[in-house]
Amino acid sequence: MSFPELLDAARALPREEQLQLAEALLASLAGVGPTAADEELLRRMFPPGVVHDVYSPHDSYGAAVALQELLDAQAARQ
Repeated sequence: MSFPELLDAARALPREEQLQLAEALLASLAGVGPTAADEELLRRMFPPGVVHDVYSPHDSYGAAVALQELLDAQAARQ
């Protein structure tokens, strides 16, 4: 069975069984350490010595105000 066929079959399952499948797959992956291919992929994605910015929603008061304005406008339309 190809991956697209497997994915279609998984999507056809009832929601509860999809969750059971996801849990089983995650448990299976959790028991396996990173492979050499995983480590190589991470090295390519995050080369040593390169600084990557990490964005956080903390102290994003402007975003909170913009979201509240959108919610208020939506509530006024209803």
